[in-house]
Amino acid sequence: MLEKKILVTKSEKKLTSCFINEGLNELMQYSLVNEKTDTTIRLINPLTNDCSTLRTSLLPNLTKIVSDNLKQGNKLLEGFEYGHVFEGDLKTNYQELEVVSGIFGGTKIKQTWDEPGQTLSWFEGKGKINSLFTKLNIPILWQPITNSKYQTMLHPYRTAELWLSNNQYLGVFGQIHPILAKKYNLPADVFLFEFNLDNIRDEFQNRKLTLYQPYSSYPKITKDLSFVVDRTIPFSNIEKTLLTNGPEYLTQIELLDEYRGVSIPDHQTSLCIQLTFQSSEKTLITKDIEEILIKLQLALEANYNVLVRI
Repeated sequence: MLEKKILVTKSEKKLTSCFINEGLNELMQYSLVNEKTDTTIRLINPLTNDCSTLRTSLLPNLTKIVSDNLKQGNKLLEGFEYGHVFEGDLKTNYQELEVVSGIFGGTKIKQTWDEPGQTLSWFEGKGKINSLFTKLNIPILWQPITNSKYQTMLHPYRTAELWLSNNQYLGVFGQIHPILAKKYNLPADVFLFEFNLDNIRDEFQNRKLTLYQPYSSYPKITKDLSFVVDRTIPFSNIEKTLLTNGPEYLTQIELLDEYRGVSIPDHQTSLCIQLTFQSSEKTLITKDIEEILIKLQLALEANYNVLVRI
């Protein structure tokens, strides 16, 4: 029992740290609400009508509290909440789950000082969720949504379900439903999520987190490589080929630029990548790296018929 409690504390502490690092605030609300759905559990003798049912999701109240915050003249609130949700019949059979839910987006952020602020897109919001589970070392799968529970809360075409690699359901992520956004006078590009906390804990227990990465005291060497390649070839294939044919101290491959113009044939594209070399055992010599670079060029020419640009 004590071991399970320690696990719960560790997983929630790590998860909370990840949310706070993304700029979210922790929120707390009552479990008693006033919902009217087919799966709502109604209390037999409630004190007030506003607290007459058990909540089936944390998202409606999160949306309302953000709306109330805006009405008070404050800025858009981005936050997350741990809580229990309930479904079924209180007299015969009901289900209680612990979830973590959140709301973010809707605010304009400047990427550079001389450009106007832009709100988060769907893909940027999805990227935040991917980043969260990457920090937790939990791989996730994105699938089309099938749960009708969220159809009035989340956008019908910008919502997805998240699943774990062991086919365990994790939760949902999506943009706020346009009707709900209009009802609460919220921006249309606000994003919501709700995840099963028990499944996150189980996955957290089965996986080891990387707490640190050894740092090399030897200097890096970076080399740029430009070439023209067929547009249909995915960059992931090129990256895999470079890593396979490169040495173990090829530590990073970054796509710097992609160009399609008059000087490039229609079916091709020009890529510029940066290769970073760093050893943890010795100082690398530029001459050796140049030889490796020639080997990598030959591998790309053999596999993808690229034309190296000078």
